[in-house]
Amino acid sequence: MITDIVSAAIKVHDRPIVDMTHDDVEVAHGVPKYGSLRTAPEGYYFDHVNGNTYFWSAAAWETVTIEEATGWGLIVPDKPSPWSTIVRHAYAQRMRRQLAAHDNRRFLP
Repeated sequence: MITDIVSAAIKVHDRPIVDMTHDDVEVAHGVPKYGSLRTAPEGYYFDHVNGNTYFWSAAAWETVTIEEATGWGLIVPDKPSPWSTIVRHAYAQRMRRQLAAHDNRRFLP
């Protein structure tokens, strides 16, 4: 509720954009208490209550479901509302391969 009020008070086009595309992490979370995540063809925008808009390029990053993220072993709270999880493509591919290899080993005789 508070994030809706603050986000509405700061016009989206007046916000400074912080490009997170090339930072050195592989996973980022959008916490609903502190802002809202928007998806656009060029990438993902998180409008933070501090007045900044954080940006991740779709060329390097993707969103994953809470089920997939927790399946990889990430801790992603889902209450009172689920956090958004944004990961680098390479990280997602690596985790999916590891999970598939693990699942395949369980079925070996």
